[in-house]
This record gives sequence, structure tokens and C-alpha cells, in this order.
Amino acid sequence: MRFLSLTDLGIITLVGAIMGLFTMLQIGLLNGGYRIYSEEHSDKSDVNDIIYTYFGIVEFFVIIILFILFATQNIDLIEFVFALIASFFGVLLVLNNWVRNILIASKKVNEVNRLNLISTVASFLLLFTVPIWGLYGALLVTFSIELIFFSLAIFRNRHLLPTKVNLNLKQYRWILSFGFLPFISGVIITYNMQIETWSIAHFLSTEALGVFYLPKLYISLFLLIPTAVSQLFFPDAIKYYRDKNLCKFMSLLKKYFAVNITVSVFLLVISYFFMEPVISFAVPNHVVGIPYVWLILPGLIIYTVFQPIDLMFYASNILKPFLYSSIIAVAFTTIGFLGAGLLGYLSLDLAAMVKTGFYITIVVSIFLFFLLYKKRILDELSAQTI
Repeated sequence: MRFLSLTDLGIITLVGAIMGLFTMLQIGLLNGGYRIYSEEHSDKSDVNDIIYTYFGIVEFFVIIILFILFATQNIDLIEFVFALIASFFGVLLVLNNWVRNILIASKKVNEVNRLNLISTVASFLLLFTVPIWGLYGALLVTFSIELIFFSLAIFRNRHLLPTKVNLNLKQYRWILSFGFLPFISGVIITYNMQIETWSIAHFLSTEALGVFYLPKLYISLFLLIPTAVSQLFFPDAIKYYRDKNLCKFMSLLKKYFAVNITVSVFLLVISYFFMEPVISFAVPNHVVGIPYVWLILPGLIIYTVFQPIDLMFYASNILKPFLYSSIIAVAFTTIGFLGAGLLGYLSLDLAAMVKTGFYITIVVSIFLFFLLYKKRILDELSAQTI
């Protein structure tokens, strides 16, 4: 952020958006596979083979499509190279998420922490390339995190590698029965980020997208701890629900709420006292992005605190509320961005308010669905306990 222009940061955001599109291609296999590993199912090794087989096929077809686009002159050489690199690291990004899921479901949280620490520190060593190579150095730092993490994870845990090519469609359907609806919800939310990114770039400018880089970075950093906490609680919640243990399940949810409230207060205090002085000292040209962070923060906190409700739906395998709530929230975002943009009213202030409104809309929607399904979930647990 110190050495790159706002336009360069806008380009990095667009490359990240392209990589993020690969999460849309996993069709729910990661979501379903994580649940199966959490349940310690006897066929869980087949899930690993399926994940690698599927993404090997996806990458093959993506490369073919890119070569066709380049050969027909629909994209130039630079665009072709960027897209090819982004596609490779997009797949690697998804596989890293899968590797983390396996390790966490296997109660190897310390291993995940070590790998995250090593890969992050190693990538920071490449920061010296940014003043020299500019945009390309920044992309090198970004890409290196995924490559280093994956390489170390495989080296230290050979069982994470696939053992065979698996094209058993029956097993694919079995995995998707747990993961397809959460995936569709995730796709819709990914669409939300695409709408936000391209609306700012189109209706305002790439430079404006660079100004909004700090709020986007803040959101990513803020959600790191809540996301990690969610992954930690997920396997136990699935296990307690499977074992018909209502007491432990409810106790886990209470702990989850307490942890998320503590995390939110901690992050709020840290942001209040340290964000502005740190940004002013390290990257003063990004101080302009701080007001937008404060506009987004309320939505982030509300979204974080109420995440335990999601866990109840995941454990009971009642997944339609995720689909419905994401549709409602993304409709809110789409109307907000496109409506304001087409009417000429879009600004970064409004973009930030739409962003926080998106998080609040998700929470309100999922809470209303919880009230609708609460009796069913608790009755199932009570009946199972008996």
C-alpha cells in the first residue's frame, strides 16, 4: 500500500476477484466434505480423492478455454498470462481451504497455525520485491502465501494427497447432499462481492476501487478470527448433534456466542485505538479509507456475534435458510449499487453503507428463519436424546 498507486491496488483487487470466482466452481464439495470429515465417516478418504479429481478437471478445461480466447484474439498476451496465473492460484486457494478443513476436522489445529505462520512470514520476506517490481512484486507476495502453505502442508502431511482418480458419481451426489445448498449461498455472496467491485470500478473509477482497498482489507482481517473460531466449533457441533447430546450441543453454542462477543469487543477496541495512527504512519495515502471502515464496522460486528445461529442449521442439516437469506441480502446489495450507480448517486460513503447493510440483512434474515425452525431443531435433538 505504501509503494503502489491506487490504480495498482485496484488491479490487485480485480485479480483477487478472478481468483475468488474459483470458489464458485467447487459446487459444494468442500462444504459437504468438511461435514463428512467432521463426522469421521469411514469413506472420508474417498472425499479427498474426489476433491482433487474434480479440480484437476476444472483446471484442465479453464486452461483450454483461455487458450481458445487467446488464439481467437479475444484477450491479449498480458491478459492471457494474468488469467492463467490467476486460474492456477485460484485452484490452489480452494485446495488450501480444503486442506485446512481436513486438518481442523482431524483436530490438528496447531498444525494449521504453524503452517499459516510459516507461510505468512515466508511471504513477507518477499516484500522487498514490491519497491523493485511494483505491481508484479505485490502479486508475487500474494501468490506465494498460497503456494508455500500448500507445499508445506503436503510435505508434512502426505495423507492429504489423493490416492486415486475418483469419478464415482454416486459419491459425488452423496457429498453434495450436505454441501450444495451452502455452496449456492456462497456463490450468491461471491456474486455480491463481484457486484460491489465492478460497480465501484465502472460507476466511479479504478482509483476509487483503490481507495476502497483499505475497507476491503480491513474486512478480510476482521473476519480472520471469527472464521477460524467457526471452523474450530464446527466439528464438535456436528459430533454432538450426531451423538444426540443436547446438553453439550447447547453448551457449545453458548461458548461460541461468548467467544464471538469477546472477539468483537477486542477487535473494536484495537481498531479504535490503533487503526488511524498505524495507517497514518505506515500508509498515509490510505487514511482516506478509514471513514468507510467505520461505516462498515457495525455490520461486521453484528454478523460476527450471531454466527452461532448458522451452526445450528449446519448441524441439523437444515440448509435452505442459507440460500434464502443470501438471496435476500444480495438483492439488497444489487439494488443498492446498481440503483445508485445508474441514477448517478453512487459514492464510496454509500458503498460502505450498502456493505454494512448487506451484513445486517443476512443476520436479520437468518434469525427470522431460526425462529421458524427453532422448534423443529430442538425437538429433533430432544427426541434423539430420549
